[in-house]
Amino acid sequence: MRGFQAAYALSYHYSWPGAPVSGLELDLRDHGNTLRVTGPTVEQVETISAGIERELVQHSATDGYVLRSTGRLVIGIVLLVVLMVGLTICFSARQWGFLGIPILSFVGLILLFVLPLDELFAGFAVYQGDPSVIVRYEPQIAFGGLIISIVLALVIPMWYEAKRKCGAPSS
Repeated sequence: MRGFQAAYALSYHYSWPGAPVSGLELDLRDHGNTLRVTGPTVEQVETISAGIERELVQHSATDGYVLRSTGRLVIGIVLLVVLMVGLTICFSARQWGFLGIPILSFVGLILLFVLPLDELFAGFAVYQGDPSVIVRYEPQIAFGGLIISIVLALVIPMWYEAKRKCGAPSS
C-alpha cells in the first residue's frame, strides 16, 4: 500500500449567517472549479475571494481532461498508423523480423484504453502524505518509462538490423 492517498475532487462549504463573510463554497474537480464567496461586507468578500483565487492559481496545471483526450487521440492515431505500416511490411515484403512492431503497437492501443488515465493525468488531485515532486508525479514518470521502453523496443532492433546490413560485404 502506498504511503499517501489521493482525492480527485474536493468540495468545501462554509456558512455563518451574520458574519462579514457569511458563505464560502469551493468546488474543485477535473472539469471545472467553482469559488463563491458571499457576505454583506463587499470589501471582505472581494479580499477573501481574490486571496483564495491567487492561491489556487499558483497550484493549477494544464487541464487533465483536455490533455487526456488530446493525448489519447494523437497517440492512438500514431499507434494505429504504426500498426498498419508494420503489418504491411511484415505481410507484403515478408519481413518477419519486424513482427514486433505491429505486436507492440497493438499492445500500446490496448493499454491506451485499459490504463487509468483519469488518475495518471488528473485535472485535479489532492494528496495526503509526502508532497515531493517524485511522489506527486509518480504515475506520469512510470507511464513515461513505459512509453520509452516501448519506443526503445521498436528502435533498437531496427538500428541493429540497419547496422548489420551496412557492415555486411556486398557481392
